[in-house]
Amino acid sequence: MDYQSEPDVRTDEAREKKWKRFSDDVKYAVQKAVVRNGKTVKKGTTLIALGTLQHKECFYSRLMKQPTWKFKNEKGVLIDDIDTYFNTGLWEQFKNILFDFKNETHLEDAKEFYYSHEADMKFPMLWNEFWDCLDMAMSYYENPASFKQEVQGDVDSIGEKWFKIVATQSRQEIETHSFIKTMLCMDPASTDNGKSDYSAYLVGSEGENNLKYARRAELARINARTDFDKYIDHAIDLLKEYPDITHVYIEKNTFNGADANLLENKINADDVLRVRNIEIINEMQRKNKDDKISTIIPYMNKGQIIFAEEDRDFIKQIMEFAGQKFSLHDDAPDITAEFANRIENIEVIRNVQLFDRRKLGI
Repeated sequence: MDYQSEPDVRTDEAREKKWKRFSDDVKYAVQKAVVRNGKTVKKGTTLIALGTLQHKECFYSRLMKQPTWKFKNEKGVLIDDIDTYFNTGLWEQFKNILFDFKNETHLEDAKEFYYSHEADMKFPMLWNEFWDCLDMAMSYYENPASFKQEVQGDVDSIGEKWFKIVATQSRQEIETHSFIKTMLCMDPASTDNGKSDYSAYLVGSEGENNLKYARRAELARINARTDFDKYIDHAIDLLKEYPDITHVYIEKNTFNGADANLLENKINADDVLRVRNIEIINEMQRKNKDDKISTIIPYMNKGQIIFAEEDRDFIKQIMEFAGQKFSLHDDAPDITAEFANRIENIEVIRNVQLFDRRKLGI
């Protein structure tokens, strides 16, 4: 039986409900063996559970702890401590080359290093005929926690920090790049408790080199409920500081569009901003935050989203994130995910300048 889906493990209540249904219902619905005169005339039902461990208290994890069940937990990579293995020796040298973001050919150079030492870097796997050592290693470096959970069946990796590295440049160096799209993403803090006390602002751009740049990433101590104008005015300041911003994203859940309306009114009342045709995107956020943030893990860990090294508090919060259940704050990784996922889809209308061919002597 395949008895566990992703929604079944997201909350304590969902996990309890799934286990209770099995314990009170499914387990007793199976056909028992029929025995007559000491001879089995009809075999009973055999339950086989196949699935991925997704939580320390998920259905399969609980099942494995039962003395009445036999289980086999296969590892994809046949090495006990893959963290040590992939961070020492030749693999450590490979990793250093791979994460050298100042080198534009770091990915190609890392692959070349592997092929030059392939005989010494190969490792045993469950299915050598289907899997490739280099591909498996790259998957590990992109998202170690997910790799250990999915490939190694290691639920202890749940709760580990998601991001192993944040690529940075100085703000001055970032501004030397050519950008094709720029947007402001903002997420208001609306409570005074420790879980939600930052208003997050991110001015991000997509570069001509296909990398994404968080040119300014801030965690402002602004409670948008008590300092609503201050929260909006800070966005106005950023719009003026970065004249290439064409789009603003604001999550609609908190104020149901009131902040977007005020921002639009202030833009229209400003002689400089009202001529820029800034588009405001104000949408309800319905996707699970962990699901959304997980989409950027490979890009972050491969250095494809670059931050200004001066934005230390923002970067620190990203590096400390280990999932909503295990993290005090999620403002920085959440707004980063919004930027990374949205910047590719926005359309920028560029002005076309017409030339008089006669002035060119044609």
